[in-house]
Amino acid sequence: NYFQWDVAEEQAHLVRFFKRMIALRQEKACLRRRDWMDGETIQWHGNKVLQPDWSDASRLVCFSIGADLYAAFNASHEPTIVELPVLEEGMSWAMVVDTAADEDGLASCADDVEENPRVYLDQGYVALAPYSAIIAEGVQRRGKEK
Repeated sequence: NYFQWDVAEEQAHLVRFFKRMIALRQEKACLRRRDWMDGETIQWHGNKVLQPDWSDASRLVCFSIGADLYAAFNASHEPTIVELPVLEEGMSWAMVVDTAADEDGLASCADDVEENPRVYLDQGYVALAPYSAIIAEGVQRRGKEK
């Protein structure tokens, strides 16, 4: 891998993004599997849950790994809305990454919740900007959070 370390300070937002992606992989056992994920492990989605569009015209790929992780990638020049899988009572999807959100694409992380409260996706759907990706994790809601 090639990385221009001499410009790391200028590209601090990218460094932070990749640090968070490495930390996410370390936190989530589902991202460290050594075996092939089958249909019981990973569920594929499209704009609707469990309805992936595998056609040549589709520019959207979404998947979930149980109640642990949801990811959606919009490679279209058009925005789109995706339906989120329903989680069990007391659980919510919390945004981890939204590449369209700000410079480094990170939603608030567990280590900076005091500074940036978590963004919960309680509407049952989420909008994806053109050429963007999101990652959400299933979390137990804490009492005071909205």
